[in-house]
Amino acid sequence: MTDSTTSATSLRMRLREDTRKQHKDAENRPVERAMLQGRLTVAQYTQVLAQRYLLHEQLDRLLDQLCEQRREILPLVGEDHRLGPVAGADLARLGVDPAKIRPLASTKSARRWLQELAGLQPIALVGPHYVFEGSKNGARFIRRGLIKVWGDEHAACLSYLDPHGEVQPLVWKYFADDLDRLDLTEKEKDQIVNAAAGMFDAISAIDDELAQLLDLSEAA
Repeated sequence: MTDSTTSATSLRMRLREDTRKQHKDAENRPVERAMLQGRLTVAQYTQVLAQRYLLHEQLDRLLDQLCEQRREILPLVGEDHRLGPVAGADLARLGVDPAKIRPLASTKSARRWLQELAGLQPIALVGPHYVFEGSKNGARFIRRGLIKVWGDEHAACLSYLDPHGEVQPLVWKYFADDLDRLDLTEKEKDQIVNAAAGMFDAISAIDDELAQLLDLSEAA
C-alpha cells in the first residue's frame, strides 16, 4: 500500500517505483519468460492473447465511462492508447472470434476487480491503463524475437506487441507527460498506484493459470 509521504514525487515516478516488486514478479512468470525467449508456439500465444483481450475489452469500456466523468484523462485513453481493438484484430488474423473467447477463472476474477474499481474508485482505472501502456516498451522486443522463430508471415498477427513501431518511445513520452499533468489529490494518486500494483498481480495470476494450461509450469 502507498501513503502520501511521496507527495513531492511525480505520479509516473511513484507508479514506477511503488510497483517495482509487482512488475518484476509479473515479468518472471513462466508465460512471460517463454514469450521473451521465443518458446511459445503460435497456438500457445493465441491463447495468451485471448485472455489479454478480455482484460482490454473490459478496461477500455470502463475507461470510456470514466472519460464521461473526468474529461481531463482523455489524452491518456485516445485511440492510440487502446489495445483492445489491436488484440481483437490480431486474434481475427489468427482465426479466433473474440466474441467466442471463454475467460479463465483468473481472468474472470480480474474483470470483476476492474468492475469494482470502476464503481468504488473510478480514477484508479488509470493505474491498470498505465500498466498496459508501459508494457508496450518491452513487448516490441518480444515481437521481434517471435517473428525470428515463427517467420515473417506471422508479423501481421503480432501488432498487439508493437502497435506503434518506431515511434513507441515518443508515444510513451507523451503519455507519461500527460499523466503527470493530471490534477489529482494525493488520495487519488494512491488509488492509481495501488490499482497498478493490483493489475500486475492480476496478470501474474492469469499467467500462472495459463502456464498450467499450456504446460509451461516448469519453463525457465
